[in-house]
Amino acid sequence: MLLILSAPDDPITHLLAARWAHHASQIVTGDSLACAGWDYVPGRATQARVALPHACVDASAITAVLTRISHVFPEHLSQIAEEDCDYVAQEMTAFLTAWLDELPCPVLNRPRPGNLSGPSWPQARWRQLAASLGHHVSRARLDAPAAHPLGFPAHAQVWPTAVVAGSAVFGSVAPPLRMAALALARRAGVALLGVFFDAHGADAGLVGVTTTPDVHEPEVTDAVLALLLARAP
Repeated sequence: MLLILSAPDDPITHLLAARWAHHASQIVTGDSLACAGWDYVPGRATQARVALPHACVDASAITAVLTRISHVFPEHLSQIAEEDCDYVAQEMTAFLTAWLDELPCPVLNRPRPGNLSGPSWPQARWRQLAASLGHHVSRARLDAPAAHPLGFPAHAQVWPTAVVAGSAVFGSVAPPLRMAALALARRAGVALLGVFFDAHGADAGLVGVTTTPDVHEPEVTDAVLALLLARAP
């Protein structure tokens, strides 16, 4: 079983779930976490109980997890009283951080403090890291609002992008830019990364980064699935 942690309005999630239906893919949102049946004791991640739409299952049945949210957001908790949403969202995020970090199966990307999908770094830190690796950084900036579930504003998708999935890199940018994206992902210790540039050519500058990239293209989807199934039985 593959779990996909998602915002409820993320269209890519539903596309992935459909493509991966034969792997028993299941979407988990904030409302899913609000359902009765979840049970987790720290130190016993695989013994947890997971509440899915039609049944509760043992966490040991989960072969991999793809995380497409940085946090659980209050506005995505339709089943919770409005005055409680902030608190509940924080508690859900804390629970997922602990549980996903402990799960032995592949988790893309594994959570870090402050981000369910990888490093909780501001764009400035990503840009500094890129510069330290010898890559050109653009004067253009990608200042993502902290509350955006995918970690970047919608207009970011107009930038030429390289998507790293393990050792593979996709996108229409020049090979040196793809190699720069791969080096950045490796230094950050993440398997899945989207890197935005200000042009397609080899001399383009890095604009920004997301740990929840657009993976809807079939070749990218296949590469992500291969990563998720890498250690599956």
